[in-house]
This record gives sequence, structure tokens and C-alpha cells, in this order.
Amino acid sequence: MINSVTFVPACKIPIITGSFAISSTIGVVALFAPAGLGVREGILDLSKNELYTERFSNLQANVGLFQLEETEAVLEKRKKIADLYFKELWSLESLQLLKWPSYIEPSLMRFPIRVTKGNKFDFYWKCVRKGLDLAFGYSYSCAAPQEKEEYPNSFLAARQVLDLPFNSRLLPEEVERIVSIVKSISRNL
Repeated sequence: MINSVTFVPACKIPIITGSFAISSTIGVVALFAPAGLGVREGILDLSKNELYTERFSNLQANVGLFQLEETEAVLEKRKKIADLYFKELWSLESLQLLKWPSYIEPSLMRFPIRVTKGNKFDFYWKCVRKGLDLAFGYSYSCAAPQEKEEYPNSFLAARQVLDLPFNSRLLPEEVERIVSIVKSISRNL
């Protein structure tokens, strides 16, 4: 499979796959980076690693260029979805939306909500029963249970945070349906 897109000598395949496995494992263990963000890449350091000096195939380059050209449109669509979520959900007492200073331009990779009234798992299952699946961005705290007093926000996020659907391909009527379901459930908590 690895040779299907670009040539890689067979002797390098175990080293490449092993380096990805090791960097992913270290990324998970790195407590200072959310989801190992940046750690995996730093360990691999693809630009200086002789294992990754193979050129991209034309197919890989074309896919990469297409995705790069789409980046602005994807971010703009996510910004519109976020704006609608903020407009429609901001005033709900049982939810808290993430706030950031106006001088920060967020990356908008996910849209977290805090379920401040009731139980996030109850909220989740009520959404699922209405056909809305949410993501668990923070399902547990990496801190040990005895460290709860040292890291209260970590444990609080694990108990309260869910992510709303945030794919840039969501249609306006799908976003409106998400908002409608979230509103109806949060009002009944």
C-alpha cells in the first residue's frame, strides 16, 4: 500500500511505520500538548529526516495543492457556522460557549460547548435520540485522580465539554437542525 502512491524502498517501510508509531505514542503521553499537537511532528521532523527525502508523487502533490487552495473556503465556512452557533446558543443558561479575545483569530477546528447544568452524558444521549451525534473532545483528565485539586479545570472540562458538529460541508439546514436540537434539549435540563 505504501508503494501505491510514491516509491519507498522496502527496507525503509518498517522504519517509517515504526517512527510514526513511536511519535504518536510520545504525542499521547506528552501532557503539555493537547492531543500531542506538535509533538509528533517535532519528533518526526520530516524536513531533516533522511527517511523522508523521497519526492511527492504527482498525485500527492495535486491532492495537497487542491486542499491548500480550499483552506480559505473551509475556514470561511466554519466561521459562518461558528457565528450562527454563537448567535443562536449564546443565551442558553445550561450551556457555556468558549470565549476568546477579539484580537485572537481562532483556528476553528472544533466547536466546544460546556454543559453547565446537568450531566454531559445525559445531554449527549438526548441529542443522539434526536439524531444528533456530538464529539467528546475532552472525555477524561490526564491528571491522576489524586491530583484533582491541582488541576481542577482539567477535571471540569472532562465532566462538561462536548463538541458540536463543525464540518465545513454542513448544509445551512443541517446547522439549523443542530441548533434546534441543542436548544430544545438545553431548555429541558
